[in-house]
Amino acid sequence: KFSGDKNGFLSDTLMFNRTLSDNPFRDANYVYVPYCTGDVHAGNNVPTYSGKKTHHVGAVNMEAYLQRIVATFPDAERVILSGSSAGGFGAGMHWGRTQEMFGKDVPVFLIDDSGPTLPNPYLKENLEQTWKKSWGLETMFPKDCPECVDDFDALFSYYAKKYPDRRGALLSYTEDS
Repeated sequence: KFSGDKNGFLSDTLMFNRTLSDNPFRDANYVYVPYCTGDVHAGNNVPTYSGKKTHHVGAVNMEAYLQRIVATFPDAERVILSGSSAGGFGAGMHWGRTQEMFGKDVPVFLIDDSGPTLPNPYLKENLEQTWKKSWGLETMFPKDCPECVDDFDALFSYYAKKYPDRRGALLSYTEDS
């Protein structure tokens, strides 16, 4: 079972089930990045809400993780960056950064499970603005993608142009089973 997996969910999920002979991830190394910052792994801000500081530092944490991960796996042949829900948002936001840290010779592929950056009307403009301000997202987006700061969903078009030989997948559902 996956470390810390009390219900057996992750070990029963295809990606983590090493007993399935047709699991393409059966022999892979896994790195789990916990989520505790309330900013879909993308923040770089410490605001105060009702007199209490809140550390929206998911981007800072992920940067530290990436430095450690790249150093731990210097001979990686490929990387699958994946996340679900808030982790899907984070995986999508960090896809380019992960590719840059591993270098051009190590392909990084994305599996974003239920964490898409959607345009208005799906992500309301006022909510997008609240996230930007509260989480400090201006520093999260690539410097050469100014349109990403104004429209989160521009990030994937940017990735498609910058990394045309890489692939990403978005999984989404109308309801959880």
